[in-house]
Amino acid sequence: MVNTLLNANENLILIDNLQVQIVNLESSGGTESSLVDYFIHLPEGWSFFGYNCLDSIDLNLAFEEVVDKVNIVKDQNGQIYYPEFNYNGIGDLFYAEGYQILTYEEITEFQFCKVLISEE
Repeated sequence: MVNTLLNANENLILIDNLQVQIVNLESSGGTESSLVDYFIHLPEGWSFFGYNCLDSIDLNLAFEEVVDKVNIVKDQNGQIYYPEFNYNGIGDLFYAEGYQILTYEEITEFQFCKVLISEE
């Protein structure tokens, strides 16, 4: 699956499994873009996070690195992901949606995906 974005500088960006191809639609000029680490911080206890990756991902895969620190995740419909009981009522995380999370301990240097940034 290939996701396509058109940014303000009229560059066509094709994203496929974190491999990025920049196709400049103008004859000259343009911007440089790169994928960078974007870590989120989840404190111990209740907090919120937004999912900023274009491709959806199963919660079991998304949290497999830190599953021992996650108590429960809730979506906007009240569905839950409860790893202690191997229950995933949410299914996948989706782009631009927010979630509530309860952690046993702080989670740092954690990311779902790299983020595309443009530099002029």
